[in-house]
Amino acid sequence: MSTQLDSRRPTPLGPVLCRYGDVSHSAWTLVCCLGAAEPSSCIAGWRNYLHPDVDFVVAERSGIGRRMSEVPLSDLKSVVDELVGALEPLINDKPIVLLGHSVGTLVSFRAASTLAASGHKQLALVVCNGRSPTVQDPIAMSEWSDDEIVTKLVQVRPRAQPLVARPDFLDLYLAAIRADLSLYASDERWKGRTESVRFPIFALGAKDDDLVPSAQMWKWSDLASGPFVYQIFSDGGHYLPIDDPPRFLLQLSTLLKHYFFAGE
Repeated sequence: MSTQLDSRRPTPLGPVLCRYGDVSHSAWTLVCCLGAAEPSSCIAGWRNYLHPDVDFVVAERSGIGRRMSEVPLSDLKSVVDELVGALEPLINDKPIVLLGHSVGTLVSFRAASTLAASGHKQLALVVCNGRSPTVQDPIAMSEWSDDEIVTKLVQVRPRAQPLVARPDFLDLYLAAIRADLSLYASDERWKGRTESVRFPIFALGAKDDDLVPSAQMWKWSDLASGPFVYQIFSDGGHYLPIDDPPRFLLQLSTLLKHYFFAGE
């Protein structure tokens, strides 16, 4: 990866997507979808470590970041339809890599499945620190009280402490998180049994992730009838991709180069 570009100023591509950096020399598109605890701006700095041939695009769901004033969607089909619709103008003959973090892995997986079903061939999925839809939530976090959710959030994300201490922010934050937690149940109602997919799936986990342990990450292999690669960072927690982008993106670059772009 490279530090040739140093632009964090986004170019909005409608209400859902933002592009970071120049697209004139892009060879492939990286589309990122995060969980409710992080706005898209928190990975704007990835642009500094991505090669100029990457068209770097980040999705923002309703109720999060620059869309915080909107009511968050808790129905997965609506979230995926919104994302896929926003991606349509970007779809061309270039490869697309959808990357999801936390609950964003579920959104990215369903979006990738939808694109594949519509005939897009050059497609790969990267799932980071998010449980497979074949795994039931072992801690039933969606049934927790607001206080329990805040306590757990601060435990795994200490930098969230100043934010959750603001009453004007906390209600919006919790609404977005509860919508996130509803997406897996919504997925079961929408899709039922999950079929395997043929596009490559690359799973990246972290040894110290208290929310999504290695066993849950490995279950993404159940959905792969095509290539599947799982790698785990020897240290780092649930937010490693956001907290340590140089290390994370170097690993991502190596994976894609060896297993997705190897034939080019």
